[in-house]
Amino acid sequence: MSFLFRRPRHLHLRPQGVRGLNAAVAALAMFLVPSHVLATVNSVTASPASATVSTSAPTVLSITWTVSVTIPGMAGGPPTGTEAIRSGGGQIFAGGTQVQTLPQSFLDVVTAPTGTTVNRTFNETVTVSPSVAGAILGAGGLVRREFAGGTNSAIGIVNLRASQPSVGSGPVTGPSTGPVTGAGAGQTNQAVVQVAALEISFENGGRYATASEGDRLRARADLSMSGTGVLLGTWEIADLTTATDDLPPRFRPLERVQRVVTGSARQTFLSPPLPTRSAGTYAVRFVTTRPSGVAPVQIRYAVIASTVPETLRLLAPPPGSVVSAETVFTWAGTPGAAAYRVEFAEIPARGERVVQPVPVAAIDLGADATSASALPFTLEALSEVPDLQWRVIAINADGATIAVSPFQRLGSL
Repeated sequence: MSFLFRRPRHLHLRPQGVRGLNAAVAALAMFLVPSHVLATVNSVTASPASATVSTSAPTVLSITWTVSVTIPGMAGGPPTGTEAIRSGGGQIFAGGTQVQTLPQSFLDVVTAPTGTTVNRTFNETVTVSPSVAGAILGAGGLVRREFAGGTNSAIGIVNLRASQPSVGSGPVTGPSTGPVTGAGAGQTNQAVVQVAALEISFENGGRYATASEGDRLRARADLSMSGTGVLLGTWEIADLTTATDDLPPRFRPLERVQRVVTGSARQTFLSPPLPTRSAGTYAVRFVTTRPSGVAPVQIRYAVIASTVPETLRLLAPPPGSVVSAETVFTWAGTPGAAAYRVEFAEIPARGERVVQPVPVAAIDLGADATSASALPFTLEALSEVPDLQWRVIAINADGATIAVSPFQRLGSL
């Protein structure tokens, strides 16, 4: 619930003696003292603050949201205040992309003495499917719910991480760069190589990519390692186009690699050419089998059909607007769209020739979406880019791009 109050630009008091002055003051008091005291939502906390979801079976989370509400006091105002605290729904995000909507809504009417702060709790049961957990795996995720009341709103978050069953030993099909033992070897032989950090991106340095059918596309994994021994890893790919709640994405091996490590070093592993023959959305990741226990990180890319798309119209914000948590990006819907992607990219320097700007962040949305807002971790990524631009891509059920907007400039964060 929100209210908009507009203060009059001019309020002229023209008293005619004492009687006129008293009448004017009384009229002004009636204008200034509201009959309804607006509450303030101070904060929303979640219990548990974090949780682990499984990629092999549905995970049921029991979440308690505690909303802190203040009923402000006002001279001459009523002794108590009443306010409706509500939440229209929640969302689950994986790596900055909304992957699930929580339809349950909450409503509670708070009545308390003015000048006091009270807490209200709301209990929610959330079921996370294995496919959603698969999207969270490596990328990280969260449950987000916003509560509003009176003059403002606040957001509560449950951080999510995903776990998957340990991979057993055995042969893995697919090309290999050399002799590789089974995945169980990392468990039976003592690992003397340690991985301190694993970062993955596309060859151009971006974490998001859009390619046309037949384009050349590769990924890179940068590992900070120490020790002496052999590191074993596998490049894996998954087609997300056919993934559903009942059919989670299945990663298949692209290439297995090995690398001799001596001492402390940061080494780069390049992937083989990624599949771009068919339109769709794909996830790629690098998994280390020796040493084991390193959480894989995945990135996504979209392959668009080689057709001439229509022009999609952006509605807001205006060009040059500074992006914040309150910024709402809106666009005109496209008939036949099954999904939308909001892309943010760096504006090339003057004189620099760039065929396709490299996205620094992206938001993937469903068919009914015509607006989106950036979450804190997306804003953090955008803050590292001095000159930003954005666009929206409409994709049909076959994975083909049917409409795309021109890039539009944004102001610096």
